[in-house]
Amino acid sequence: MPEPSPPPLLARDGAARRDWLIRTLSGLAPDFTAEIGDETALSERGLGLDSLALIDLVGAIDAHLGLTVLEFEITSEHFGSVGRLLRFLDLRLRSSGTARRS
Repeated sequence: MPEPSPPPLLARDGAARRDWLIRTLSGLAPDFTAEIGDETALSERGLGLDSLALIDLVGAIDAHLGLTVLEFEITSEHFGSVGRLLRFLDLRLRSSGTARRS
């Protein structure tokens, strides 16, 4: 049986994951000119991501982190702000066993 490939850096390193997420969000919201921080909302009160941008974001999470985000998980609790999304991703990665243990 072949060895499983090691998890990507983004799945193991929280700082790299945060940088990646901010770069990804910047690309999805090019008209947002303020600094993106943990309290920045993903909705119209912040980045202004619409449903198509959220689909692109979920696709990027799947492609770059190997996490499938289910439709019922796309809530303000998880996708309300950058910080909430980072916590959600960290919890999901830890539960899948791919995040680095602290």
